Amino acid sequence: MNTWSRSELKGNARQVLSRTYGKMLIISLLLTALQTLPSQFTVQFKFPYQYLGFSEFFNKLRELFLHREMDWDLKRLLAGIFLFVFMMSLISSLIQCAIGIFLTAPMGVSIKRFLLFNRSSDQADLKELSYAFRYSYLNIVKVLFFQSLYTFLWSLLFWVPGIIKGYEYRMIPYLLAENPNLSKDDAFAISKRMMDGEKWETFVLDCSFIGYIILSLLTAGLLSIFYVTPYKILTDTELYVALKGKGMNQE
Repeated sequence: MNTWSRSELKGNARQVLSRTYGKMLIISLLLTALQTLPSQFTVQFKFPYQYLGFSEFFNKLRELFLHREMDWDLKRLLAGIFLFVFMMSLISSLIQCAIGIFLTAPMGVSIKRFLLFNRSSDQADLKELSYAFRYSYLNIVKVLFFQSLYTFLWSLLFWVPGIIKGYEYRMIPYLLAENPNLSKDDAFAISKRMMDGEKWETFVLDCSFIGYIILSLLTAGLLSIFYVTPYKILTDTELYVALKGKGMNQE
């Protein structure tokens, strides 16, 4: 039996939002910037991945060199252009991954640290946004990397296992926000205990925001920035607090 209800979590979140709206708006703008930052490194060099894909790209190169009527110098020129764009696309993708691993993910932990302070005090300091970069940064990066890796690998099994594991690992960033030295095994084990029997209700909680998401799309994302994102992340924080004892009270 759940010790929490959606209405209670959302009610608490709305109270915190109304009390600290200015700071939450800053957090929302920061999250929006972090979400759009990696894409800036792929806009210029999408061609091979977006229009061809990895294997088809090389098939196109093969067809190019087998084209008998085409001048050899022209073949080499076109092949060079293809390879250059492909390498730039690959490099930009690696940069995008690096940004996610070394910047976006740790910043997410810092944001959760701020949210945990913010729910109980109007004096929560925005300096907490640098928390993950000041304390056990490499450990935080390592644990979050494995969280993403395991979720991705499980997603290869027709996505559903990946979704389930995503919910199972959901509390890991919050745990690191309170204890950045937490080992990988402990972080996964505690999050698993916290989410045991809670995944479906948490999924329903997420689905309860669908209406807001649709309205956000109709307002070109403005509603998301100014209301939905702060409301959602505050609700997620309330969920963590509600389940925290469940994970800590077991060996």
